[in-house]
Amino acid sequence: MIGLAVIGAIFIITSVTQMLTLSNYDWYVQVFGQQYLPPTLIAIRYVGSCLQRILGLAAGFGLIARYRWAAQIISIISARSIITAYWKNPYAAVKNMFVLGDRVHGYGRIIAGFGWHHFEITVLAWPTVVVLTIFNVLFFGWVFWYCNKPKIKTLLR
Repeated sequence: MIGLAVIGAIFIITSVTQMLTLSNYDWYVQVFGQQYLPPTLIAIRYVGSCLQRILGLAAGFGLIARYRWAAQIISIISARSIITAYWKNPYAAVKNMFVLGDRVHGYGRIIAGFGWHHFEITVLAWPTVVVLTIFNVLFFGWVFWYCNKPKIKTLLR
């Protein structure tokens, strides 16, 4: 089925891009900073994120090859992502991402170029959290459902 290949490709692409982001531990600490989590929990969360990306990458290739173990790993990742949807993108971290993005990329200057000189970029944090949470639940819910359909299970070896 083409759906397995698409899901596999999505997991491969997102795992690689997120691994590149995770390669900068200092950025990760700044985003989840002391105001949100203590250093020990940041380190544990970081290691868990790295392991999930490695598993997602392996499972993505395995799903393209139609292996049952890959569908099971992707189902576990999907269930975990649904259960922890809000904690994946907490408000404080999303707000920090906007602040850091503004410093690095000058989002505020870009928005001011459209005539919004008094616009505060961090206002977008709550709507972003809501959209990301809804997206995570819907996308990973669909992936979990798809990988566990009886018809799909018969295609796996």
